[in-house]
Formats: sequence, structure tokens, C-alpha cells
Amino acid sequence: MLIKTMKLRLDELVLYAAVDLVGFLFGILVLVLMTYFEGGEPDYTVFRMGTVMACIFFCFVSVMMGMFGMGGYFNWHVGFGKTRKSFFLCDIATEFCWNFINLMIIWGLSFVEGGIIKLFFSSYREESKILWGMFGWMIPFFALFMTVIREITGTLKMRFGNKVFWIIWGIWMFICMVPVKIGENKSGKAAEMIEGITAWVKGVSVTGWVLMGTALVILLLAVSWLLMRKQMVKS
Repeated sequence: MLIKTMKLRLDELVLYAAVDLVGFLFGILVLVLMTYFEGGEPDYTVFRMGTVMACIFFCFVSVMMGMFGMGGYFNWHVGFGKTRKSFFLCDIATEFCWNFINLMIIWGLSFVEGGIIKLFFSSYREESKILWGMFGWMIPFFALFMTVIREITGTLKMRFGNKVFWIIWGIWMFICMVPVKIGENKSGKAAEMIEGITAWVKGVSVTGWVLMGTALVILLLAVSWLLMRKQMVKS
């Protein structure tokens, strides 16, 4: 059944790859425009904006596909007499594979962007260059993280309807607005809180992050399964 699920969702893989490319090109455009208008400053630096935008576009579309597409796949799978457990496992396996492939594509695009920066923006210092060297070994963990996010958001949407979408949208907008507010008020309480969080994050060991990440993954998958096992098939 896993192969059938992958074949059914093959169009998602193509969509994700297309989104990666669109996000990458959009980020390159932003890089060019920012360098054109602000590149004259003596301390100006460049960043692999195309790779970052590809990641953002991919994550957004992945979550949206989970929220608005999982219900259809669930009805198809269970409607053909397969168990909810079978769907749950096949959906996780398929999503992880799709995420892994697309993150590998994005990693490849990061090297392309690195070449573009060397070719056209060699006079500027590149920020966080070491990050892209680490990106490769982070891919399996990132793919698993996005898989878990898809499962929990998708099952919540199936169970509770569109109100879940608006709650998640509100949380997303709040997260996006935090850096803006901090930038406007660098000495305010919000900035102090972020500094405290940053200091705490730096103080956590690698083992601590692994343990917390593992616990979070297990918790979210458990909640997803508990919701899905009681989910009714809709016509």
C-alpha cells in the first residue's frame, strides 16, 4: 500500500520541487535588489537568500498540503478498506521521503547560490556561510520535523475543521511579527525576553536537544494517532 500511496501523491513531489525553484528564484531576486540598493554601504554583507526562501516556500506549502490534502487521502485509503493504522504509517513514510528529496534539492540549490555569490557578489562578505556546510547532515532531522508538523496539523484540521487553520495562521503571523517588533524596540521587554531565550538555548547541550526533540516527536505523533484512530470517513 505504501507504493500506491506514493504513486497517488507523486504530484505533490513535483509540486514541492516546483515550489523550491520558485522560492529560490524569488530569493535570488531579493538578493539582487537588496545588493543594488544597499550594496554601497561599507559593511554590507550578503546571505543565501534564495536558499532561505526556498526553505520557507517549501515549509509553507508542505503544511498547507497536509492541512487541506490529508483528508482526501485519508478518505481514499480507508474508503478502500485499509486500516487507519495503515494510512498513518504510509502517510508518514511518504511524507518523510518527499521531504527528504526536496530538502536535498534545496541543499543542491544552496551550492548553486554559493556559486552565484562567488561569481557576481565576490566583493561582499557572505554571512553564515558555515550554515550551508552543516545543512546536509541536518536534512534527515528537518525532514522528520516537517513530517511530524504535517501529521499534527493535518489531523487537527480533519478533526476540528477550518477553525484550526485560522488558529495556526494566527500563530504563524505572530511568529513573523516578533522580529519586526523587536527591531522597532530593541531595548523593550520583548527584546529582553528574546535575549533570555537565546541564552537558554545556547546553554542546552546537544544531548539535551536530542532528548527534547525525540520527546516532542513522540508526543506529536501520539496525539496525531489518537485523533486519527477516531476519525470518520467523509464522503
